[in-house]
Amino acid sequence: MSGLDEAELQGIIADVLKGDTEKFEKIMHLYQKSIFLYCYHMLGHHSEAEDSGQEVFLKAYRYLEKYRPEIPFGAWLYKIAYHQCIDVFRKRKLAKYLPFFYRDEKENKHVDQQIEAHYFDESVHKAMSKLSVEERTC
Repeated sequence: MSGLDEAELQGIIADVLKGDTEKFEKIMHLYQKSIFLYCYHMLGHHSEAEDSGQEVFLKAYRYLEKYRPEIPFGAWLYKIAYHQCIDVFRKRKLAKYLPFFYRDEKENKHVDQQIEAHYFDESVHKAMSKLSVEERTC
């Protein structure tokens, strides 16, 4: 976290909760890069990491009133990011079964190719996929 100490950050959070929603942008700027990198490290795919990062901030904003100041804000945000990435993994598993729902074999091939091209084309991702979720988090 650069530029703000924890007390200043808590002040911004308090202001956002009082209705000054534009200040949430400061929080996003503070953590945007690190949350993206975390999601990319977990997921191994650039566009999924971007989408997940955006979703993390949407969830953080939506549930900001549930945040407790005794927990470092960054830790709370990373916990949201972790759960977001787990959700993406669950969706990937479901996506593997989608071709079975198509009757036309031509459609099956198209979906299979899309899934493989989208998820399995990066050597780093292949290596990361051998690790457990807990190992990727470390």
